[in-house]
Amino acid sequence: MALVAPALQAIHGQTPTRIRSSLTWSPSRSSSSPPWSSPSLLLGAAAVPAAAEVLRRRKAKIGCVWHSRCKRLSQPQHPRRSVRAFCASSPLDTFDELDTNGDGFLSREEYLAGQRNQQKNRQAMRSSAVTSVGLVLEQKLEAFKGYLIFSEETGPLPYRVTESFFVALGTLCFVTRVVSPGIAGDFFLQEVEDFVNVSFFVKFLLLFWINEFKISWLFTGKGALDMASSLPVLCIPARLIGGPALERTTDLLQIGRFLRLLRVALPSDRDAGPGGLVIRTVPVSQQIIAVLLSLLGTVVVSATVLYAFENPDTNMEAAERTFEDALIYMVNIFAGRDPPWYPLNPQAKIASVVATTSGIIFIPFLVARSVELFMKSDTDANASTMNSVLAARGSDVSSWAEVLENLDAVEQEGYLEKEEMRQLRRLCLERDDRLGILHTCYAKRPAKDKRNLKLYASRLQELLELA
Repeated sequence: MALVAPALQAIHGQTPTRIRSSLTWSPSRSSSSPPWSSPSLLLGAAAVPAAAEVLRRRKAKIGCVWHSRCKRLSQPQHPRRSVRAFCASSPLDTFDELDTNGDGFLSREEYLAGQRNQQKNRQAMRSSAVTSVGLVLEQKLEAFKGYLIFSEETGPLPYRVTESFFVALGTLCFVTRVVSPGIAGDFFLQEVEDFVNVSFFVKFLLLFWINEFKISWLFTGKGALDMASSLPVLCIPARLIGGPALERTTDLLQIGRFLRLLRVALPSDRDAGPGGLVIRTVPVSQQIIAVLLSLLGTVVVSATVLYAFENPDTNMEAAERTFEDALIYMVNIFAGRDPPWYPLNPQAKIASVVATTSGIIFIPFLVARSVELFMKSDTDANASTMNSVLAARGSDVSSWAEVLENLDAVEQEGYLEKEEMRQLRRLCLERDDRLGILHTCYAKRPAKDKRNLKLYASRLQELLELA
């Protein structure tokens, strides 16, 4: 290395021409031996090609690095980490789809375009999820709406028994709260009464909803009776606003609590039999029992309201009129007899007028249901005559019921749309002979055969096109 260093220094300090001239031997020189016979010159001459190759490679490497840096500086800068994070979370398939220019780098415009696409995709996914949830919720609401309509029109026994139980429970809590406040406080009867009142008010809102919030429904028989029986819920805001004094005044609305039971005695307009006769789903005997229970409950509630108004002070020892006196007074009022005493409090007088008016409502219900009960034999005779006429016409109800069951099977398989199934059910109820022919030809085969059901559905669709 000591011999190579001077040679390299000499090379760096001289031009290539001078280097070649120094390494070329001429015989004119005074030395008799050639210059390369010296060991130092021989080693320097051997190191020259290697040093030149090293310099060339270094210059080439520096040129490449400089060219790469200039190219990067000439292009717009962007954060690499954010681009990589975007590529990892992007809904696009490959990086090439983001790189629209094809230069291997993401510009700011390309990055923002990718962000906008990602936001649109997220909004589309969110809207599709909301739409699916909305459809499911709509189906659930339609099913619940159908259940309410069916329960109100048919009046099944468990439905009516549950409603009567809650009416009696609310009345018991109210009477105990007025007559024995200490017992009501020990057993939290006022809170139970509030729960019953709120539940009936919610029921009224649901019935108003299934009737599409039509104001005309409030003036119908069922709407008016249901609204009157839901008015005791106003005692809750009256207690919160005006205290016990205002709540005692709104107790006058408790008289209409039992009017809810009269709804089962109203005729149904939806299910009409042949000749316009109304088919009652609730037996007449049960309707009479409901009317009598409603009358008895109204008498008790009216007596309680009268007792509360006649005795503003809750001290039982200072009560001018007992609860028994108020009960006897209301029995005489509802029976149309002269009462043994007359109320002195103005609010008690108003309660007496309201109770008398409510008692008039029960008269047509009792008369109509009693006449219908005693005329049952004549009704049965007319019904048997009508059935014989229907049999002579050859109308088989069971066969059309079987057609309706097969239509339900087709709908469960999803072969036809809901609107098409609705039209087919209407044809079934109208007893269309063409539908009966298709039922006899295709639906008499085994119902488990899905291919047969599919063929039956196609024939039904052709029938709808013809119709």
